[in-house]
Amino acid sequence: MRNSYGVFTLERQDLVDLSRRIALCIPKDFLKNKNKPVIIAVDGSVACGKKIVADYGREAILGIIHEDVVYPPKSSEPVTAPPLTFLQKLKKPLKFFAAKKESETVALSRVVESNGQDLNCRGHGEYDEYVSAEVEGDRIDISFINMAWGYGYSFGSEDDAKTLYRKHMKKRQGGGILYAHNMNIDDVRPDIEIKLECGRGSTCLNGQDRSCRDVAHAIAMVAGEDEARAYSQWGRFVSVQFNNAALDHDGIMSKMLKAELGFRALKDISAKLLKFSARHEEGDAAINIADFPVAKKHAAHLREAHSRHAAAAPEESADINVNTPVPCLDKVAV
Repeated sequence: MRNSYGVFTLERQDLVDLSRRIALCIPKDFLKNKNKPVIIAVDGSVACGKKIVADYGREAILGIIHEDVVYPPKSSEPVTAPPLTFLQKLKKPLKFFAAKKESETVALSRVVESNGQDLNCRGHGEYDEYVSAEVEGDRIDISFINMAWGYGYSFGSEDDAKTLYRKHMKKRQGGGILYAHNMNIDDVRPDIEIKLECGRGSTCLNGQDRSCRDVAHAIAMVAGEDEARAYSQWGRFVSVQFNNAALDHDGIMSKMLKAELGFRALKDISAKLLKFSARHEEGDAAINIADFPVAKKHAAHLREAHSRHAAAAPEESADINVNTPVPCLDKVAV
């Protein structure tokens, strides 16, 4: 809890912004060790946008456009290597005899260009992905693996999590970041853990209890049911935990989360807001709007929505203090 932070996000772009900023705050020295990438574990509710974290973190680190990334076809799909010219056959007889092997190699990677950067894309999209490039003289590899599937990987199918992790690490080509979904390996502790929660539930995050039992209801407790419905598609409770204190040296990351994005220390967020056991429980409304941890760019709008909600149903909002200044309305740091 000491190094854990939480915030409510309302739009998909909030998750994109968070993903980019976390990646860009990682000290450059941490991205140079091929054998020790920064490990970011991402867990979350079903269909909550977990992949956004890897896609846009990679985009930020490599300075590319996410949509430009294209992976080679899977081995079941036909791949034809460019034919050798007669001169090439004469000069490189070994290459001629190994034409089939070359074809197989072509299928393992695809080189694409994005924003002036040459990218080497490998693996199978959505299962195990590797995108590498030269960044300021260093080979940076941003990889991703969804460890919950157990099949569909470019290196074959495995049920054992440790074997999946070992094979994924072996295919990395440089320092950088490893994004892992549903990671649960006893002897591997991620440097950063990110959890995205949507909808309602109790124990659906990689076997662990949720932080917020019902995201829509939590938003409704402050701003009303209409506002909660307006953000039903992308309303999330996001928590970030730093397990590697060196990554948050001098508080650079935690300060960014709080100053730019509106996060609060998880221990300081009202338990009533996160842990209520039933909808419309008596006392639900006793939440101070100034203490509601919402993505910073939405703070003013949510406070206005709360004022409308309080005016429409004063008996439900009598205990909410709306006169306390909202800390997250200060100018956003850039």
